Amino acid sequence: MDYVAVGCLGIDNIINTRGIKKLNVFGGNAAFGVAGISIWHNKNVGIVTRKGNDIPEKWIEILREHNIDTEGVRDVPMRHMMFAGMVYDENGERREVTFNEDEQSEELIAGFPVMTPEMVTMAHENFAPKVEDIPEKYADADVFLAARHYDRQLSYAKYFRERNPNGVIVLDTGKDYMKPECIEKLPALFSLVDVVIPSEVEVKGLFGDIPMAEAAENMIKLGARNVVVKIGKRGCLVYVNKEVIFVNAYHSDIVKDPTGAGDSFCGGFLAGYKETHDLVSAAKYGTVSSSFIIEDFGIEPTLHISREAAEKRLKEVVCYTMEGKE
Repeated sequence: MDYVAVGCLGIDNIINTRGIKKLNVFGGNAAFGVAGISIWHNKNVGIVTRKGNDIPEKWIEILREHNIDTEGVRDVPMRHMMFAGMVYDENGERREVTFNEDEQSEELIAGFPVMTPEMVTMAHENFAPKVEDIPEKYADADVFLAARHYDRQLSYAKYFRERNPNGVIVLDTGKDYMKPECIEKLPALFSLVDVVIPSEVEVKGLFGDIPMAEAAENMIKLGARNVVVKIGKRGCLVYVNKEVIFVNAYHSDIVKDPTGAGDSFCGGFLAGYKETHDLVSAAKYGTVSSSFIIEDFGIEPTLHISREAAEKRLKEVVCYTMEGKE
């Protein structure tokens, strides 16, 4: 296997900036990750995830139809619990809406999920994949580890690093551990991966409102080999040789749903880094992947994008150093 994404499938429920509501959309960070990869590499791509019995088999068939290997999809004989409700405001900022029937603080939105704290815990335990879910034929792949809890991500990283010491692993950090009280745990995980890719919000949650170059250097000291920070619809920041390079987002004329943009960025980044061995070039690949994801709901439309179309956009992605445009 060439590339693998490890993470979750999701049933997404969305109200976009135009007020359009879409329910039961095929999503999840592992699915968006493989979509981001497949734009650049449409064979020998696998997914490690779990699915409940209400995930339509058609969704898995869609993956197979686009050359995504599904041997790593494990069936769980219960209702799928990785579902989400997301509302985007006029600025494209996301508010995640999950209602607790015992402590409702907002009016229910028809079709959006209702979850108790116990259900959230069960969702992680039952639907975040475990190491034993990884097919042996995936062991030599380059890997995108989608955001999840620390314990699972550490186990994935150990598995792939032990079996493929020279493989590329990119890590989308989990928000549950990107906070000061968990900082002592980070070196064990960061040191196993090639690129750490947190969001700007997670970086500030860990270090406070400090310059991104300083924050990146702090992550290097915590064991990260390379750092790329996602900054939402603005693009990303790549830390290279103690310098921050800004890679501008590709501004599509069509933005229907930003859900999964960060995950598809990481998938595209992985493919780009493997091909070019250059962080900035890889960030451009990721930028293009995310630019296609946001143009429609869910992952399926992006699976139809050709590499030729992606390379056309790649030429239009720009980046800046402190001194100006490259």
